[in-house]
Amino acid sequence: MKLSTITITLICILGLSGCVTIPTAQSVTQVTKTMTVAEFIGEPKLNTAMGEFTISSSRFVEEVNGDKPGPGEKILLIELAGIDGGAFDQSSFSLEEFQSMIQDTSAGKILVLSDDGTETTSTMAGWVGPEYKQFVIGFRLPDSLTSYQLIWPGNDPISINPK
Repeated sequence: MKLSTITITLICILGLSGCVTIPTAQSVTQVTKTMTVAEFIGEPKLNTAMGEFTISSSRFVEEVNGDKPGPGEKILLIELAGIDGGAFDQSSFSLEEFQSMIQDTSAGKILVLSDDGTETTSTMAGWVGPEYKQFVIGFRLPDSLTSYQLIWPGNDPISINPK
């Protein structure tokens, strides 16, 4: 009788072990209030009116397409890519549609929130880099700021750690 009780118990335990759910990266990020590019498994995803994008990099630049930061400013570029991480194709990705989307504030503003509460909206977006294959959204930030979160309506804030 003891052997059959142990056998039934083991069968129940093995049967229940198949019901255990292991959280995936996506379910973990849904619980997390703020993601960072470095901590996120894969690239952070942005749900937008134009579909899903990923953030492939962020960096400060001294000049972008001939535009330089003013005194006490720095320019932050956040590179966006397709959901698979691949670069956008200029022939099928509409800059005009993107500009309209980021200027539509009906769902909220797209901005960078800094450590001191400063909110900065984008002042530029477009193609940069060798052969203009990178698509970026740019922000002119006060030079004194040291931490940044991208706020994009409909998404959790994403900590940006520029290189």
